[in-house]
Amino acid sequence: MKRVLIVDCAANPLYTPKEHIRPFFAHVAHDFVSPEFEDLPENLSGYSHLVYSGSMCETYDEGEWQAKLYRFVEKMAEFDIPTLGICYGHQIIARTLLGDQTLRKKMSGDHGWEKVTVLRDDVLLGPQGTVWYPLVTHGYEVCNLSQNKAQIIASSKNCDTIAFKIIGKRIWGIQAHFEVSGNQAREFLGNFNLAITPRSFGYDYSDKTYAQHGSIFNRFIAQE
Repeated sequence: MKRVLIVDCAANPLYTPKEHIRPFFAHVAHDFVSPEFEDLPENLSGYSHLVYSGSMCETYDEGEWQAKLYRFVEKMAEFDIPTLGICYGHQIIARTLLGDQTLRKKMSGDHGWEKVTVLRDDVLLGPQGTVWYPLVTHGYEVCNLSQNKAQIIASSKNCDTIAFKIIGKRIWGIQAHFEVSGNQAREFLGNFNLAITPRSFGYDYSDKTYAQHGSIFNRFIAQE
């Protein structure tokens, strides 16, 4: 039976990834766990899928709960179940499993919607050439991926590695927030006084592909 463990890395009460993610997993059994306030499981017995959420902390933060989370990411990769990292989750997968050199601070952050193009056929994001318009909000980016260890599967004008997959494993990292609707984005950006950046598209793009974003999560759940 399918059951998803969703690691809620929020790190700020004004950011609620649980509310953004939950609707996409409503049709399957799922549990949330917060590494900041709860113990993480010793193994993935009873779980078929694993998701790491976004966060308001930085990927290089070395607090007690972050160190615990990094150890968890490394250990859980050995279980080889379908795993998805979103934004911060995408970054900690890269840094923990592929090395510190795979993450860098951007010259300037990006906040808004971006045209994301799929570069190679992927079971989650679709055929090569597929175009999506998800929300992005980040100040770090994944980079310098070894071609022997990971494949870049999607990019945008502002970020070369919007999504990647680790070769030989069912582990994906996606920088963009496909789970966030236009209204949720407005609330989130407002809570943190984040303006739409000049290089990004505005709210008129928030619904451009959002109705189809559920298909990405459905295909993730379909992975055995």
